[in-house]
Amino acid sequence: MSMILLAGLAQAADGGTVIWLGLEPDPTLIPQATSLDVEALSPKQDFGPDDEAAIAELRTELEAVRPLVDEFDGELAIMSRLDAAISDVHVLRSDADRELLYDALIFQGFAVHRYFQDQLPTDPGAAPYRTELNGLVTVGAWVDAVALDPDRNPSEAVLPDDAQKVAFDEARAQIRLAPRATVVGEMPPGASLSVDGHAPAGGTRVKVAPGHHRVTVLLGDAVVARAEGEVAASGELIVTVGAMSEDVTALQPGLSAGPDATAIPPGVGALLATVDGPVHLVVPGDRKGPFVYVVSGNAATRLVEEEASAPTERFAVRVAGGAGWMYDGGWYIENFSDGAPSEKGTVNAVTPIVHAGLEVPVGPAALGAGLDVAIPQGEYATLPTGSSELRVRAHPHVAVGIPYLQATAGYMFPWHAAFGLRAHVPLGDTLEASASGVYGAGLSFEQEGNDEPFQAEDSLQAWVTLGGRFGM
Repeated sequence: MSMILLAGLAQAADGGTVIWLGLEPDPTLIPQATSLDVEALSPKQDFGPDDEAAIAELRTELEAVRPLVDEFDGELAIMSRLDAAISDVHVLRSDADRELLYDALIFQGFAVHRYFQDQLPTDPGAAPYRTELNGLVTVGAWVDAVALDPDRNPSEAVLPDDAQKVAFDEARAQIRLAPRATVVGEMPPGASLSVDGHAPAGGTRVKVAPGHHRVTVLLGDAVVARAEGEVAASGELIVTVGAMSEDVTALQPGLSAGPDATAIPPGVGALLATVDGPVHLVVPGDRKGPFVYVVSGNAATRLVEEEASAPTERFAVRVAGGAGWMYDGGWYIENFSDGAPSEKGTVNAVTPIVHAGLEVPVGPAALGAGLDVAIPQGEYATLPTGSSELRVRAHPHVAVGIPYLQATAGYMFPWHAAFGLRAHVPLGDTLEASASGVYGAGLSFEQEGNDEPFQAEDSLQAWVTLGGRFGM
């Protein structure tokens, strides 16, 4: 991609979560974050190992405390041990679970009534085990048992004494006379309420007897919410189902429209806050690619896209080779005695050339230095230097201008001040073509033994090269 996501993606360097809405996951987009399937966001509160262990512990305790009825003050141990086991049961999944809890409550209530008897309303020790209903104080465990199943009759095993049987019947009569309570479900379409392990009832309101109830909300076969609590006569137990994966998915059309920021429902914000942050939502975007939003509280902000900035170039190296033409009047004059003919071919030559240079950017301008080495091919394209003939023409120079058009100044051996102009045309990331022209002004030198100074002839040179420009 030619675009980069700015600081928002940098947040993901610390991890976080990315959720894909309407797109296949691309782990390279935010590689430091963990991709999460949107379906995994829906709260699942099905019957689990802790619930299984609580039911098993209640069954074990109920069997273990039965013999305590024959021990001195055994009722106190029955009350406390069953109270601990009952309080760990938070959901009922079947008739068997409900019947087990019913028996435990009846047996606990039996111990409460037999121990406190007429002192139940006043004894401070009875406070955790009593409740008031229709203005009368009665055994709280029996109220909760009747709330589970108002028409069920206790077995002899959990209500063995006649006095407690009579007391239970009186308590049940009072419970039946009390106004009904209501379980209210605030839940998504298609969900249903299950109260105390009973089969789900239709609608969002279920009438129940007052007492302690355990409620689950089912969406298909999945439990998506739980609630439990003591419901007074005429009271309500409200079960609220928070945002679900469908509510997160519903954000996609609005986010794909590309707003810079948008509010998200509080319930969705609370749901997204349950996963590792920062949380990114990725949705289909425009032709440049997907949109990425980062969630903060109840707001989603789109991460800004900007052109990727080129790395800063400190200098560049040029290397090139090519060919051109060179004119030098000195070739005829200096080689006349060796038979150089007076014709154009003597002072003009095809000239291969190589170039190497260094360029430094200074703002929009460019400063450079380089060396051109020309090798003219004419028969007489040489100049005398001492006792030898010079064919290779070296041209060290400096350059100033912009990266693709520069003026040059330097020296062309053996005796020319050189001034030129050159242009560079990029052909790719590093490949470029160059065209250059140089005027060599012949210099004047005093000669020992001669009254007249030596005056070099002027030179002209033009060439094209192909090479590479390597930025550093």
